[in-house]
Amino acid sequence: MDTPFTPRNWYYVFEESQGQAFSSETQSYVPSDTVPQERLTKLARGTTMNDLITLFREQSVPPYHRIEKSIILSRLGDAKSELAFAIATVGQRLRWNAPDKPWVNADDPEMKAIIIAIGEDPTTVLAPA
Repeated sequence: MDTPFTPRNWYYVFEESQGQAFSSETQSYVPSDTVPQERLTKLARGTTMNDLITLFREQSVPPYHRIEKSIILSRLGDAKSELAFAIATVGQRLRWNAPDKPWVNADDPEMKAIIIAIGEDPTTVLAPA
């Protein structure tokens, strides 16, 4: 019986990995001979980590998932949201208000820094919905 593809708990081998497989669950490399072969994907030649991150974003695999801005605002509440806007730069506010992107990448370092600066935990605020 085939194992269904579950990108949150899968292993990927890059052409140049040399005996290592990248685990989407632990976000680290593990020896490929310790991986269940039915959960192993050999990536096409030329595939990069950025390509894999794009796949993870599309499949909402933490920590590369996207989270709706409305969820972030509800988790922060009014006071913390106002504080975050107050300390954000003009560029950060423009990106936040961009109508074509109702979400943020959960691994965005600027977003994490703002959340930490207002005294909140980015792991909690940016957790998958």
